Amino acid sequence: MLITALQCLVISCMILFELIGTDVALLSKVERESDRVLPFCASTVFTGDIVPSPGYEDDRTIFFAPVYGNSPHIWRSTDDGMTWQVIYQAPGIDGEVNSLAVVHGPIDFGMTLYVRHWYHLRDETIYGLARSTDAGATWEERTACDPNCLGIFPTNRPETIFAIRGEPPVVFESGMGILRSDDGGLSWQVVWDSTNVWFLFVSPFFADDATLFGTADVLIESSDGGMSWLRQEGESRPGYLVVFSPDFVNDHTLFGAQAQTLYKSQNVGLSWQPVFSFSSDLRYGDLDVSPDFAEDRTLFITANDTVLVSYDDGANWSVVIKSGRYPRLDIRQWRHASAAQVGNIRYYGNGQQSTVAPTTNATVNHQTYLPMAGKTGIRYRPLSLFLSIWEGRTFYYRSEDGGLTWHCLNVPPEP
Repeated sequence: MLITALQCLVISCMILFELIGTDVALLSKVERESDRVLPFCASTVFTGDIVPSPGYEDDRTIFFAPVYGNSPHIWRSTDDGMTWQVIYQAPGIDGEVNSLAVVHGPIDFGMTLYVRHWYHLRDETIYGLARSTDAGATWEERTACDPNCLGIFPTNRPETIFAIRGEPPVVFESGMGILRSDDGGLSWQVVWDSTNVWFLFVSPFFADDATLFGTADVLIESSDGGMSWLRQEGESRPGYLVVFSPDFVNDHTLFGAQAQTLYKSQNVGLSWQPVFSFSSDLRYGDLDVSPDFAEDRTLFITANDTVLVSYDDGANWSVVIKSGRYPRLDIRQWRHASAAQVGNIRYYGNGQQSTVAPTTNATVNHQTYLPMAGKTGIRYRPLSLFLSIWEGRTFYYRSEDGGLTWHCLNVPPEP
């Protein structure tokens, strides 16, 4: 899942993973055996989020949203980043964009986008929200939830969005929590005001199951669209990160992180089982689930300077690539790059052929991850991976075969 500037800040501070010295040596050994290196690409100090379209496999569309408020623009490419066009400019002489949210919902009438922005007017800072229902071709101003909202979280219902607050507000009397809008950001309702909230995780089937989780003083959960919330107390459960299975409506499966442990739930979060744990030296990370998880049982995780993959629900892990700091990853389908034959499932991609045994569901046990790293090797997957790394400047990459090979991803010119 490619994350926004807010997500990077919050998750980087809160999700910690451990690696010990002997394990780092093991990672290096696995990487040398795989002989996979990232190509040399042009770097940029212009840091931003690459946000692929929910329908990327068909429309080849990606968006570029600058982070840390370093530009007033949002860009869009419809040819995998070969060319870019500005689709939004923040108002005001000194206006800047804070975040971009893309609705993973019906696109029959055009893809819906939300952009939060701000600018100065005399001695006042003006915060705003803009919406597009046609993938950025046209925009309309909505109503900012309040100056202290930390982000916009869309659902698969284009008109229903959420925002969170972590500081005392200026507009609302209540100073904390979660706000919901059912009219595309024109009006807002406070649905949680007990504590500050740092992040929301919304079900991909929100219109049907009304499920979402939030990270506050503890993990909180709602099954009625945020109207009521349940605190999940205790240590044996996620605390900082929740990721839904793309087939959540059928398998009721979620993954989550709590300090050094990855958890899994198969009953909509009612109970959690540890899948594996890390060791010492704390590092933050990111967790992504394959869009084809129901078939391929594939997970990706980033830790330290390494991207890893599991093909069995997290029981075993292999190094995808080891290069750069703060790797950030997002995944989309790439069906057009493969052809599968029934039987031994023979995949074709980039002129290479590999036979992959049918995958099965892994037994969920509490395991230590690094000693098992590299057991399964890297397999071809019809997945597009979008990766950014930091080496004093930012480098951007794309893989079209689940991480076997990598290509440079062009980004818009620096402002």
